[in-house]
Amino acid sequence: GEARIVPWVTEAEVDPTEGVGLFFVAYVPAGQTEAPQVTLEIRRGTQVVGHAEPALPAPDAQGRIPYVVSLPAGRFAPGRYEVLAELHAGPNHAWERTSFRIKGDGALAAAAPSP
Repeated sequence: GEARIVPWVTEAEVDPTEGVGLFFVAYVPAGQTEAPQVTLEIRRGTQVVGHAEPALPAPDAQGRIPYVVSLPAGRFAPGRYEVLAELHAGPNHAWERTSFRIKGDGALAAAAPSP
């Protein structure tokens, strides 16, 4: 559509006043008729700080489902986070990981647990 997505070349560093944008494309096997399920998990170190199971739209004619979401960065304390996206489509399972860092006061960031 009208959206423009610009990837980070390195780990994303996000200001707490901005949003954390996540984008992925899920690929559904040809002939798959049941809706795929996705689980998003956000971790800070070993602690899960966010979990969602959004409903995905139907795939296009090539079996692709582009998905974009923006999370308010102010909900996260300064530090490094990892996002795990898991897709289940019938007997098929795929996952991908990425990370981002919330900018903040050096003293707060130093106190953040490291992964």
